Amino acid sequence: MLQYVCTRNDLHAKKQIPIKIGNRSLLVAEVNGVAYAIADKCPHRGFPLSGGKVENGIIRCKEHGLEIDLCTGRVRNEAKATFLQLREEERSVRTYAVQVEDDKVYVDF
Repeated sequence: MLQYVCTRNDLHAKKQIPIKIGNRSLLVAEVNGVAYAIADKCPHRGFPLSGGKVENGIIRCKEHGLEIDLCTGRVRNEAKATFLQLREEERSVRTYAVQVEDDKVYVDF
């Protein structure tokens, strides 16, 4: 089911937009002009990823610095993940398909 998030211009201006769909918290972010959506929940302790620093397609959790690839949902810094004692199955967050139609951004969930 498609859920409207924002306009493409709003996403471009803000770079990241947290949304809640039902009981799910998602983060929609722009990477090189392309919109991506991931679960807005750090795999370490569940803190929101929204508000974290975004750079080169990576969001850094503001609580413990764990880096998540916005395109794939995978943890990018394995040494940090090991230090934080994340098991292999905890080293990613769920991703969601994003569609842009008529300059409107939608998440498919």
